[in-house]
Amino acid sequence: NYCPGIHEPFPTLERVLLGVHESIHFDLEVKYAEHPDEEDFFIDRNDYADRILACLGRWAGNRVIYLTSFDPDLCFLFAQKQSRYAVLFLTDAG
Repeated sequence: NYCPGIHEPFPTLERVLLGVHESIHFDLEVKYAEHPDEEDFFIDRNDYADRILACLGRWAGNRVIYLTSFDPDLCFLFAQKQSRYAVLFLTDAG
């Protein structure tokens, strides 16, 4: 089992998928810039979605995964690009 120390970087999605038993389901909450001025620090949404889906396609196996996000555009991209994983749009509606 992987347990990072306080000074180690966050594990990659690949490392988590390989390190956690396939019987464990994932809720993969995907973050993206919330304000237009932050978007300069992020890659394009389409490329971001493609990279995440490529990693899942290669390393997720038969694991149940829910793709969730507060970003409606990311949810749309995930839903249009694949049908294997459920896509859920998160809100602060309570």
